[in-house]
Amino acid sequence: MADYAKKIITENPKCISICFFIEQDIVMEMGKKIKKTVSNSFGKFIIRLFPNVALMNGYDWEVFINYYLQKNHPDVLLNMETDPETGMFVAFYSFSIENEKKAAKLIYYN
Repeated sequence: MADYAKKIITENPKCISICFFIEQDIVMEMGKKIKKTVSNSFGKFIIRLFPNVALMNGYDWEVFINYYLQKNHPDVLLNMETDPETGMFVAFYSFSIENEKKAAKLIYYN
């Protein structure tokens, strides 16, 4: 994930942001595969008719990432806020050493 996410520390207010850039070909292909596997029969039918519907936006990634972290790494969710957008998903924390460690885990979990 480190190739598709970037950690940014801002000064005012001092916070740590992890930006997941989803408008990259490999990420979009992964999103299509994820969305197709979790869609019901009607959803799969719609995806075949309208392939661009299969693309996962930031809101879809927010649901997927939160679900994954809740199941596998709930400690990272503590104090994490999110800001999903159409082409990006951002997770952010107020600045602290503990939160900086969580942000680093968010980038490097496989």
